[in-house]
Amino acid sequence: MDNLPNELVYNILKKLKQKELLKCAMVCKRFKDIIESYSLINKLVIQDEVCDSSLPVFNRKYTKVIIRDNNDVNILKALQTTGDSILEVKFDQHNSSLESITKTLNYLPNVKVITFYYVRIEDDEEVVKDLVQPISHTIDFHFLESDPLIFKVLTNLSAKSIELRLYGDSPYYNFENFMPFMAKQKELKSFRLSGIFESNLMYGYVPKGDYRLTEFEISNCDLEEWIYLETYLNDHVDSLEKLSFRDLRSWDPSVIVKACNNLKRLEILEDMSINDIDSDITSVKELSVENPSLSITKFTNLKKLFMQNATAEVNRAIIGSNIENLTVRFGTVEGIQCEKLTKLRLMNIDGPLTEEFFRNHPKIVDLKLENHFLLTDALLETIVRYLQNLKVLTIYGMNDLSSRAFEIIKTHCKNLKVLDTKIWSQRYKIADWKCLFESNNGIEIYTETFNF
Repeated sequence: MDNLPNELVYNILKKLKQKELLKCAMVCKRFKDIIESYSLINKLVIQDEVCDSSLPVFNRKYTKVIIRDNNDVNILKALQTTGDSILEVKFDQHNSSLESITKTLNYLPNVKVITFYYVRIEDDEEVVKDLVQPISHTIDFHFLESDPLIFKVLTNLSAKSIELRLYGDSPYYNFENFMPFMAKQKELKSFRLSGIFESNLMYGYVPKGDYRLTEFEISNCDLEEWIYLETYLNDHVDSLEKLSFRDLRSWDPSVIVKACNNLKRLEILEDMSINDIDSDITSVKELSVENPSLSITKFTNLKKLFMQNATAEVNRAIIGSNIENLTVRFGTVEGIQCEKLTKLRLMNIDGPLTEEFFRNHPKIVDLKLENHFLLTDALLETIVRYLQNLKVLTIYGMNDLSSRAFEIIKTHCKNLKVLDTKIWSQRYKIADWKCLFESNNGIEIYTETFNF
């Protein structure tokens, strides 16, 4: 071991998890020096009364800290010498006070990501004495099933992105401290909501703030007054580039979609619909839609399309489009004809795949087939015979292929660079793959079962 160069020892150590690295650091001075010089240990975990204090950790330059301890003395002791290097902090599953959160964040002047995960405020009537001190850069906030009272001490901070993820049975419904926080924002780009029920988050006017919102996502929410959400989004239609609506059911976002001038990516999934679109939308390049209707033809410049439960009628409507990347899940591929198609993903589709379909799409270079139960050796041979430019082939899940499939791939896939198989490979032995390794075309093979 003493004769091994440091670079080789580093390549071995970097494959270990942090828990194992901490143990290795205690084996010998050489391991400790290598681990520290390459900054392999970058996460400080503060929990219970341990705080990693049994190890020489307080002189390390950590970039991440996870706080599970309610002891202010313990937390601040750990952060006194490491706080300047911390870029990410996560308050993880514990009761706390606004004062404790404020003290902790004031020791982290360079933090860029703040996550609150199942954090509860001990006293919901706590008087706030101090706020978190301003930080010169923007921060990504992740607010996951935690008490919104936390925003009471955050109004000095500037957000780059905000994620609010709660659940319908959450008792923490009062967002009155969130509004002053939003009103002060100047650099916010991304805003994501999930699981908001019976709250005052979108009940009344939401401050626009002096920022240009580019991404908005909402899922699994049931707002009492959708008009307030529409009003908020209308304030940002000139800057929005990505919209995602999932599992809302009771709201048609067509008005907002039509009003956006620079929208490039749109997701409308989980039994939602866009109905009231009466003119072409040329800015959208990527569209994801469930139960697509003929209104899909209003998106005239699509490059990437995801369709769930597609019908033959809708498929025929997009013939001759500029679509280069297509995913079809649960529906049929009947009627699809996209001359520029280069990337195709078919997931649990209904009905058989035909020779004509692949003959009409010879430019495909990346093909992914997931759970296509009717995939046989004969069909695979038909596919690869017409797709002479195929470079990436992915076959996941159940199918009806035999070991002859390997010889078919070797014979017809002269340009193939990547074969990704996962579950499919579990049916075969290493000997079945031998012909592929003898082909000498530099193919990369990924499988869950075998370690080649």
